[in-house]
Amino acid sequence: MRAGHFYRQSYAEIDLSALRFNVGQLQKKIGPHCAIMAVIKANAYGHGDVPIARALEKMGISFLAVAFLEEGIRLREQGIDAQLVILTGGQDPKYFKELMKYRLTPVFYDLDYLTAYNQFCRKRNKRGKVHLKFDTGMNRLGFSITRSDQVLEKLADFKNIKFEGIMTHFANAERPSHHNQQQIRRFTAIRKASPVKFDYSHLANSGAILNDFGVNENMVRPGLTLYGGYPVSALKSKLPLHPVMAIKSEVIQLKAVQRGDAISYGYTHRFVKDTVVATIPVGYADGFTRFFSNKGEVLIGGRRASIVGVVCMDVFMVDIGHIPDVSLGDEVVLMGAQKGESISVEDLAERIGSIPWEILCGISSRMPRGMKRQDPAA
Repeated sequence: MRAGHFYRQSYAEIDLSALRFNVGQLQKKIGPHCAIMAVIKANAYGHGDVPIARALEKMGISFLAVAFLEEGIRLREQGIDAQLVILTGGQDPKYFKELMKYRLTPVFYDLDYLTAYNQFCRKRNKRGKVHLKFDTGMNRLGFSITRSDQVLEKLADFKNIKFEGIMTHFANAERPSHHNQQQIRRFTAIRKASPVKFDYSHLANSGAILNDFGVNENMVRPGLTLYGGYPVSALKSKLPLHPVMAIKSEVIQLKAVQRGDAISYGYTHRFVKDTVVATIPVGYADGFTRFFSNKGEVLIGGRRASIVGVVCMDVFMVDIGHIPDVSLGDEVVLMGAQKGESISVEDLAERIGSIPWEILCGISSRMPRGMKRQDPAA
């Protein structure tokens, strides 16, 4: 049941009890002495960063990570008090004033910018908290391995910097690989060679946590697993998690079609027998991509119904000829469970050759988010 009033029949239902369950599962796996930095960038992977952040704070999570400055600023303006770490966009000197004003912790991966931040903090008689990122093999962001000695030897000179964390990022944590072990060795060597002590060291993302890579440090950075998703379906056996998001809609039209009829733009589907089509008011403007055209499925009455024709901007159609007694207003589940059947985010991703992160992050702001009402007796 959805909470709140929506004018639309379609919405993303957010289950905070599932989020609480997942946090508990992750904490059990990593142990009581390892901290969680919860990754809530990209609007908490489409779930709504403000309500997710508030819920995580109530659960005792004291570190939250976002990608860009504006994400952190919005959370502060909404009253979020947890430590906010800016993973990607916080090291540019143009924004140092905002870092200080909003108590945001930047991740640095450029020595000139780190030097500039030390000077900025010194002029204000402050010590700025930072995390340093070293590139151990992904070749995306981070101080280069070839320059790590040069970086480390300068750290003791930065008297106005509080080195709170040191980090790296796995390139292939979803699967066992010698590359993972190589990254761990490189990271460990850098941390041990550092002339300054870091409060936290962290490299394990969701895949690494599930596969027990790099979880011997004192912090981890789960993202997808917080929301009940798995990097690949094969990892579902590693740890039980509950999906936090379900996407629901309803039938707005029923139409009989005949054998030989075509449907939707471009006539990409032609019916081989007489059947009935249901129209669902969700489209690619909601983030339900056109790649689901003639490929995806939904649940109606606990049974699967195939998408027929091209997904439009605001609607798509499904064949329900095999499902009896469908009526206008009947619930349609695009992602989630219904009467013992379920469609997971992993199912959706695999069907169109995507990944769970892209499916969740792709749900647009036009799709209302509503909190699932909790049973008081539960």
